Amino acid sequence: MFAFNAYSQNARVTMNHVNTPLRVILNDIEKQTNYLFVIINSQVDTQKKYTVQVKSEPVSTVLNTLFQGENVVYQLQGNHIVLSREDKKREQKSKRTVTGYIKDHSGEPLVGASILVKGTQQGTVTDLNGYFSLEGEYDESTVLSIRYVGMESKDVAIADKNSLDITLDDGAQQLDDVVVVGYGTQKKINLSGAVEAVSGAVLENRSVNNVGTMLQGLVPNLNISVDGGQINQTPSFNIRGVTTITNGGAPLILVDGIPTEEADFSRMNSADIESISVLKDASSAAIYGARAAFGVILVTTKKGGKDGKVRFTFNNTVNVRTLGRMPQVVKDPYIQASYKDIMGAPWYDLYSEEELEYAKQRSLDPSLSPVMIDPTDPNRYTYLGATDWFHELYNNTGLSHSHSIGMSGATEKTSYYLGGEYFGESGMLKYNTDQYNRYNLRSNVSYQVTDWLSISNNTSMTYYTYKAPSSLDCGWLYKEIHNANALTIPKNPDGSWTESGAKYIAGTEMGGESEYEELLAQTQISFDIQLIKNIWSVKGDLAVKFWNKHKNYWESDKDIVYRDGPESAPKELGWSDFARTEHDNSRFTLFNVYTNFNKKFGKHELGATLGFEQQLETAQYFTGERDGLISNSAPSIGVASGDNKTLTDTRYSWATRSGFYRLNYIFDDKYIFEANGRYDGTSRFQKDHRFGFFPSFSAAWVISNENFYQGIKEVMNMTKLRASYGWLGNQNVGYYEYISNMTFYECNYLLNGKKPIGVGSPDLISDDLTWEKVNTIDFGLDLAFLRNRLTFSGDVYRRNTKDMLTPGKTLPGVLGVASPRQNAADLKTEGWEISIGWQDHFMLASKPFKYSVKFNISDSYAVITKFNNETGTLDDYYPGWRIGDIWGLTTEGFFQSEEDIKNHADQWEVTAYPGDRPLAPGDLKYKDLNGDGYVNKGKWTIDDHGDFSIIGNTSDRYCYGADINAEWNGFDLRILLQGVGKKDWYPNVFTFFGIYRAPWSDVYTNNLDHWTPENPDGYFPRLKSYTAEVAGDMSIAQTRYLQDASYMRIKNITFGYTLPQSLTRKIKIDQVRFYFSGDNIAEITKLCKNVDPEGLGLVHPMQRVFSFGLNLNF
Repeated sequence: MFAFNAYSQNARVTMNHVNTPLRVILNDIEKQTNYLFVIINSQVDTQKKYTVQVKSEPVSTVLNTLFQGENVVYQLQGNHIVLSREDKKREQKSKRTVTGYIKDHSGEPLVGASILVKGTQQGTVTDLNGYFSLEGEYDESTVLSIRYVGMESKDVAIADKNSLDITLDDGAQQLDDVVVVGYGTQKKINLSGAVEAVSGAVLENRSVNNVGTMLQGLVPNLNISVDGGQINQTPSFNIRGVTTITNGGAPLILVDGIPTEEADFSRMNSADIESISVLKDASSAAIYGARAAFGVILVTTKKGGKDGKVRFTFNNTVNVRTLGRMPQVVKDPYIQASYKDIMGAPWYDLYSEEELEYAKQRSLDPSLSPVMIDPTDPNRYTYLGATDWFHELYNNTGLSHSHSIGMSGATEKTSYYLGGEYFGESGMLKYNTDQYNRYNLRSNVSYQVTDWLSISNNTSMTYYTYKAPSSLDCGWLYKEIHNANALTIPKNPDGSWTESGAKYIAGTEMGGESEYEELLAQTQISFDIQLIKNIWSVKGDLAVKFWNKHKNYWESDKDIVYRDGPESAPKELGWSDFARTEHDNSRFTLFNVYTNFNKKFGKHELGATLGFEQQLETAQYFTGERDGLISNSAPSIGVASGDNKTLTDTRYSWATRSGFYRLNYIFDDKYIFEANGRYDGTSRFQKDHRFGFFPSFSAAWVISNENFYQGIKEVMNMTKLRASYGWLGNQNVGYYEYISNMTFYECNYLLNGKKPIGVGSPDLISDDLTWEKVNTIDFGLDLAFLRNRLTFSGDVYRRNTKDMLTPGKTLPGVLGVASPRQNAADLKTEGWEISIGWQDHFMLASKPFKYSVKFNISDSYAVITKFNNETGTLDDYYPGWRIGDIWGLTTEGFFQSEEDIKNHADQWEVTAYPGDRPLAPGDLKYKDLNGDGYVNKGKWTIDDHGDFSIIGNTSDRYCYGADINAEWNGFDLRILLQGVGKKDWYPNVFTFFGIYRAPWSDVYTNNLDHWTPENPDGYFPRLKSYTAEVAGDMSIAQTRYLQDASYMRIKNITFGYTLPQSLTRKIKIDQVRFYFSGDNIAEITKLCKNVDPEGLGLVHPMQRVFSFGLNLNF
């Protein structure tokens, strides 16, 4: 008579109802459990009154008591309980055709609404007129699940009807989405702070190996920067622009409540992530206090299921990587040699006429040897090759692969999630290719001890290794080959190395290696005590995290020799032969306990959180280094015998102790008030300044719930205004900056035949060193239109950072120590952000085509409002300076004649080597802004900066992203765009100026457009070296060569196909999906092709990544 499963024994309720309608009793059960009731129309009287008084009884017992002696039956379907009357004449399931019409409240048909027979895979969609038809074996308990974008979902029992008329309510599910906030969750509609949430699903099937870069472009004002494309590169995170001019400007990242470093977060298994919340303003972040001054990123990992079914997921990806934008080197030997020869004047005569003539012949006939005997020295070679050293050292393609598996499920009292990942990647080098391997494991288990107590354990481990040539790991290689001479070649005609080949290729292949490994292991034990179920709880966490980092590094040129002539003796590069080892061991512990209360009293809803937290971290960092490496076969300190040896042993610890609270009050679902605060103490300040109180307040008005609004609610579904204000503290200063430190060292002289140990002078300290204080004011607006298909969210804010740490006043040199830092600078950051979303669907070839678009854009700028700059020098911060401003000259063009030079202001002070090379036509011409007849920088102060002015700003402005998704008939497509709308960059690097830096630099293709009498409007000046290398000319920022570094990048395109379940179910698999994905596919930018807009400067080349993958769910 009653169909139920074992889970009902675990789902218990407490209630005291006397002569209460059935519908009220059922609603009470729904509130206390995860069950939802489906009432078959007209068969069960929900107004009939019952009396039930139970304490912690199973739901099945309560229902048996209610319906004892009545012909009411109930059946469990998933988490739905279907109530109906028992009919002895009721037939078994019979083949029937059920038709229906689905509409909204205005009577308009809903096109493309999905209908699924609950508990089966059978389903259909409504046609262009809102009608549907289903044929199958149904009985009166069969339930249809109705879904439509922007509307509330509804479950409808078929009962004895063959025709259904169904009305869906305006959707509020987006507003009822639960968002993770500090020490709890809240409905999105009830948020009064600036919080943005994204699902872990947006990280799926990406080609990149880094969670941080996957988030680029998804969250407004979450700014993620990537400094190069090396495998082990870690992105940096920023929320809402410049935060401070000192340390600690990054947001706090918490994974399941545990503080996590940027690098460790980036190396997580993205398949383990359930959701990510970004807390941007002080009101949402204040509850985290000392470490959350500049925002919080909350990461929630996946947990076990609830329906008792064991589920497996398997994701497999193979990636092909290609080099992105690379420097374009001119490969014509004659152009390279002739330009270098011109650039050497007046100091060097680099190539003779004979050599230049041979270079010209090689340009016409590349089959000629790139080596000739130096006409002035028969024992030396002259190289006239055409070597692109970038492509000589880097492959065009590289491979990587990833594999992850997950298992989740639940029993009567236990739920669990297990996840594992392996990622392997080979770098782009041709020689001694760097190798990256990463392993992730996670276990998340929860156990329901009693109906009021649950405990859980979340344990994870990340282990990764990185092996690379030392020339790459130290950052030397890629920077150095920008200065490589394209005329040189790797090997001589006799097969020996040239100096360049020995340095770049042999040095990479056998001149040293770096081997790095890191193990991060953490475990977290949590408890949840339900004092009053779903109303009042006490929770706590105890977490322990261990880091173990180890690095072995060595360099040696013992096995590398080269020759520079046919009869020359072998030569060495002259590198140091040494070995170094590094060990870094850290331990972090966290303990917190807090209580949450939430209760609704009629129109009043009250929430409160009160808690205590303590954190402690201890670490030891040890390095040892010694030169005189004897053998490269087993390179270590133990096989080094040199006198130069270094030992460093650094130890530190820090701790925080905090109390925190949150108070929420909501009246009539219209007026929302929230207060957060934290009383923080840190060991990083002296005793009298360790504690600080950081409160915040926020409020919101849901205008759309007002009576006067109802007339437009059909179109403009939701309007909410938000405002917040609060204070936070930044404690990220030195660990012991309030204690005077002394250094110990080995002296360089002998005393009694030994080198004595010396002690340095003690540092000066500041007695009142204390917190940097950050206050933020924020105003926000949230809107939803057209059944929530169109959404808008926008914020404007101002953040003031007070008492930033800066160097104190300059002290007399005879004192022998530096001035201590003081809290003496202020900064103001202002900005705004907007997010707009649209989702809908329509019928295409009788099948629903679903699509969505989400666009976000943000902007911010920061200004110094207080700084102790008594002289007003422009070499330091000063009040009124906008962070990122570029001081430079205004370029008027080129001098076109001697008369032009004679009539222009004197620009000796801003010209490179004016005494050696007088100005001539084709040289740069600068504007005399102050009209004094001289072009110079004056006294280089705020009041006297000569002819310099602010010509640009390096800050990222108008950062934006667009996420476009579409699904149809098993096919899915995603396009992710990301970019920066405004950014200035002055390119003081080889990749841009090339041969203008030095005569042994290379000619890049962009250098070919230069001034000549025949080309007076060329981009670059006449050929004159060192104009971009030392002080003067292009080494000074100026308007002509200021670059527009804005860009739009196709960050990701993913195209997938999911096989029909009618096929996969036959082999017991829920989903089989194949996909192709590409990252960093293309970009639109005004920068020259030598430079990547995300890797400005001399950084490891970025890559484009293309993936082929398989997803299995079963």
